[in-house]
Amino acid sequence: MLGAEASFSVSTLQSYGYSFKQADRLKYMFDIFIGKVRIETQDEIARHLRKMSGGSRKISMRDFPKSQITNIPRIAVIANIKPPPFDIWNSKNYKGGKALYQVVDVSGQRITVETARKPQFQQNRITKIQGIFEIKGVKANGNIVVTFNKKYCSLCNRFVIVGSLRNPEYHLGKYEMLCFEGTKVYVYALNIGTKEAARFNSDNYRIYDFGLLPNDIEGKLKNAALTMYNQLKCVSVKYCEPNDTFRVVDCDKKGNS
Repeated sequence: MLGAEASFSVSTLQSYGYSFKQADRLKYMFDIFIGKVRIETQDEIARHLRKMSGGSRKISMRDFPKSQITNIPRIAVIANIKPPPFDIWNSKNYKGGKALYQVVDVSGQRITVETARKPQFQQNRITKIQGIFEIKGVKANGNIVVTFNKKYCSLCNRFVIVGSLRNPEYHLGKYEMLCFEGTKVYVYALNIGTKEAARFNSDNYRIYDFGLLPNDIEGKLKNAALTMYNQLKCVSVKYCEPNDTFRVVDCDKKGNS
């Protein structure tokens, strides 16, 4: 066996006309055959795949599907509006997505939303209560535009589904996948809070989906991971439980949690 090992060195194989890469790959395969290589952990599998591919192909961000997301809307909830008929706007009256309002603008201490919910007046029509709200007008689709004081209206957190070569420190659920040539890729859910803008295609990640409700995270994450797994010809996948929490509204926002 020692003689066989000596004759199967990289230098010996090169003397038979093999290139360094070819010789190195053949030597590695020989080491597997004689039991010198152990392939048990995820990192060992990754090294094995890199060896077997010969380094001729490496997955990069250019291989990732382009993001089809062009806008992540901002959403708000409304609470503590007491004078009828305006209490129709309070989010607690509704469940799930029906409790959320599309944000038109945010400025200083005011949040402007669009809604199809119109208060029914028994007497004089009121369009403004100082310090609470002001109805700004009616849109072509019949919805009204209302500006609220932030004491009664709060922006919601949102999550995005991200594909990246970088392993995130915090996430709302993550799939770690191994590509055919040994590169690790990650698809994970991330809380982006209430900030206005998000970059959809960067050098470090792609955004493939977004949402507002915690119950939507698992399904959207799984769908994005499956697409990535097939497109990048992955050979293994591992799911990692969330190490961060997601709430529609931060608990410190009084009346809207």
